[in-house]
Amino acid sequence: MKVVITLEDGHLPHVQVTDGVMERTYDATPETIVGLFAAANGDDESYSPWVASPILPPNTVLWAKRNTEECLVLDIPAGTQPWVLDVKGGEPTALLIPLPRLLFLFKRQGKRIVEEALVAVVDEGPITPKTALFAYPLSNVYDNTTCCWHLPDRPYTLADIPGLARSFFSTPNNWDLYNARNRSDLDYRALIGELTQKQAFPQEWLAPLQITWADWIAQFVPNPDSEADDHLPQAEELV
Repeated sequence: MKVVITLEDGHLPHVQVTDGVMERTYDATPETIVGLFAAANGDDESYSPWVASPILPPNTVLWAKRNTEECLVLDIPAGTQPWVLDVKGGEPTALLIPLPRLLFLFKRQGKRIVEEALVAVVDEGPITPKTALFAYPLSNVYDNTTCCWHLPDRPYTLADIPGLARSFFSTPNNWDLYNARNRSDLDYRALIGELTQKQAFPQEWLAPLQITWADWIAQFVPNPDSEADDHLPQAEELV
């Protein structure tokens, strides 16, 4: 383990701890620094400092950070979303359609979004490592669950991310990558037409991905630290 302490007049000591895999940074009181070295030497685990996540958007189910990489997953409840259908040779059509419960992942490098992924969930309870996942039932999502979506190359804050999720649905959507992403047996235009007449997305139309939350999140956050098999890693465990 490597510990770097930076001292500046008028400021708390800044501590950077690296164990070869994860990096933690925080401001600490002198007492905390003494405790940090005590814990590092195995003298007293009670001296280990608290590490907190930044302020996170509502409905965040996971936040993880490693060096300059940051991953956040939003839990979007089932409900009606504004939808724009991009008709080839015609004007985009604004609609309202019901979507299932979704998990929307965003990965930042520095402050720029470098990857997004989207899956559906049938279970109405809390997300656990064993929660079964389903394919996003519409278009513009690859088989590996990442999104075919190009965001402007600029910095984004964590507070921007819920707005980005909403903009994905309201971006003109076409037939790209639709294939057989659901079990409705409808082509894309017919599916959208049917959904405009429904209050909720039929769960029986969702196609299982044959993976769980634990399988999926490991693609983006390898080996997340978790002390139990039946709950999500908390932010302070993943900093």
